[in-house]
Amino acid sequence: MTDNSEVFARSQELHARGASTEEILRYYRDSGVSILHSIQMLRKLTNVSLAEAKQVVHLSQTWADLREEHDRFHTALEDTVKSIEQKKS
Repeated sequence: MTDNSEVFARSQELHARGASTEEILRYYRDSGVSILHSIQMLRKLTNVSLAEAKQVVHLSQTWADLREEHDRFHTALEDTVKSIEQKKS
């Protein structure tokens, strides 16, 4: 795997040539970039907000195989936070 700076530079070339977001995300994943780094690099590449980059990556076909797992994790995390907050009250 190349380092993320090389991957990002290549994604800038792809973006400039009109590659779709899905193609760029697939390139990131195929290059060994994590989902979190994919969000960061997409945000930097397209100048979108963090929330928008997270949503685009989360709903992409490229990362669809992990969507349910990530949704379960976020739900469990939210439930834990709510439980802690209720105990403090």
